Amino acid sequence: MVIQGKKALEHADRLTCPTLIFHGGADELTSPEGSAEFVARVLEAHPDADIHLRVIDGACHEVLNEPEKAMVLRDLLLWVEKH
Repeated sequence: MVIQGKKALEHADRLTCPTLIFHGGADELTSPEGSAEFVARVLEAHPDADIHLRVIDGACHEVLNEPEKAMVLRDLLLWVEKH
C-alpha cells in the first residue's frame, strides 16, 4: 500500500477532473494525512482544481460501512448534483 500512496502523491499534478475524497478519521489502513497531502499537491499544481476532502471523524477505512453512512451518502449525492 505504501508504494501506491507514494505513486499517487508523485502524480497528483496529473489530476484534472473534479474529485471528492472521503477518508475515515480513524482509518488504520491508510493515512488521512496522506489524503490531505494529495489534495495539497493537486492544489499546488492546479490552484483552481475542483478537489475536496471530507474526513469523517471516528470512521474507519470503509466509510460506507460505518454508522455515518447516511451522512456520507448525502454529501456524495449533493456533490454529484453540483457536478
